[in-house]
Amino acid sequence: MSILWRLIAGAPKAISPVPKSARGWSVRLEPIPPFTWTDPEAAMGTIDPLTSVGFEPAGWYLQPTGRQPNRWPRLQGFFHTEAAAYAAVFEMPSHDVELDLYCLYQNGTSMTYTMEGRVPGFEYWSSHSIHRMPALDTARLFVKFMLARPRDLSPVPVSAEEFAYRFDLHAAKIRVWSAGHAGVDLNIKRKEALLRAMGEEPNDETLEAFRRSAAAIGLERLPRLLIEQFAIEQRWPIAQTLQRARHARAIHDLMNPDDAVEAIFGWRTWFSPRAQAALSRPTGASARQLFAELNETLPARRRWRKIGVLAGPIGADVYER
Repeated sequence: MSILWRLIAGAPKAISPVPKSARGWSVRLEPIPPFTWTDPEAAMGTIDPLTSVGFEPAGWYLQPTGRQPNRWPRLQGFFHTEAAAYAAVFEMPSHDVELDLYCLYQNGTSMTYTMEGRVPGFEYWSSHSIHRMPALDTARLFVKFMLARPRDLSPVPVSAEEFAYRFDLHAAKIRVWSAGHAGVDLNIKRKEALLRAMGEEPNDETLEAFRRSAAAIGLERLPRLLIEQFAIEQRWPIAQTLQRARHARAIHDLMNPDDAVEAIFGWRTWFSPRAQAALSRPTGASARQLFAELNETLPARRRWRKIGVLAGPIGADVYER
């Protein structure tokens, strides 16, 4: 995952701290008081060129990246009204300072320019482009970023108040995409590198077994990640998200139709004539179509209520009951 952008200087009061019960589940930024950079010279060498061209502070945050808060990146965020751009300056667990520049357009396309690039990366969904340039300093990265901006597209306005929302939503989309697609390829690259570091030459059989395992794990995580993306899009507070997620279900484009049948009938799948008839249907109906059709056959008290649709990066219908 690109380190992306993630912060707000003087965190807005509308943003509440993420409860410990959500850690490891939520991708949302945690607002924190201003901190002292471990390497102030490197940090200010990145920040000063940003403020000199008009970037304004947008807050201080921790970015949840796992279950060990002491390993979470710290960051300070910025926004540039005229350029309609966000910037995030990160202090990584290694104490390296890195920078992401990000812009979003009204048609849904977006672009990131980042100093991150020391580990293998993956390409994102078609409407988001990422450009990894670890050799550039802040000034040159910003020039590249501005020159690459399409002049025929209208940008989404930026503000300090919107920083955390935009950051959280993009981070959620990255996790969704990684679980469903590119994370598998990225994990394969890392597995190959690990095996070679251990003196073993990876073979096709080993890597294919690992690929199948990684794909299965990703697809298993995907519904939860889609619900988190939907909750952020809807601006649900984290407490509401944790409560409603227990009763929500995401039926997505990568789901096997058989899994959609099981999502409707549960353990009854193997005893219900309707479920067996659905399982024996000729291929062609997607999981989303099949779930919607079967849902209509349920008694009203057991029927799932559709509460929204995710357009991407992986399409899904979100239900609740």
